[in-house]
Amino acid sequence: MLKHLTLISCYIEKLTDEFFDILPKTLLSLCLNGNEITKISKKISEFTRLRDLELNDNKELGDFSENKKLGDTGFPWAFLPPSLVHLKLKRTNISIIPTEINRLQHLETLEISSKNLKKVEWFEISDTIVRLIIEGGNQLNEIELTSKLNLTTLHILQTGLTVSI
Repeated sequence: MLKHLTLISCYIEKLTDEFFDILPKTLLSLCLNGNEITKISKKISEFTRLRDLELNDNKELGDFSENKKLGDTGFPWAFLPPSLVHLKLKRTNISIIPTEINRLQHLETLEISSKNLKKVEWFEISDTIVRLIIEGGNQLNEIELTSKLNLTTLHILQTGLTVSI
């Protein structure tokens, strides 16, 4: 019956396979703000109804790992459930927004802030996104915002990001 789970400032370090195994796959929202998460298991992909994922204030959460050569990057971009509507990664250590973000065909809100953010790999964002916040990083590449977008909120803060409209 559990649909929404919020665990704020609980000193959680890793979202392991075991963590995801005990949760119902019908979970709609998961809020883990203010923890110490450094790694998220690829098992997050099993939550096919998950709409909201909030991982704000997990300052060590990034897309890097000592096992990066093995495809283990800490943040499983390629395994995020396509059902996600809201993805919030503020005040993390994310360094890249990869092309895998395009898998999230229902994504409406994307909020990312990281002083380590260096690259946005998609050139043209999805027209499903209505709220886009990108903050941090000194030099980011160019992204294009076309007339077909449905953006109602756009915040590009403290970046060297070039935006073409």
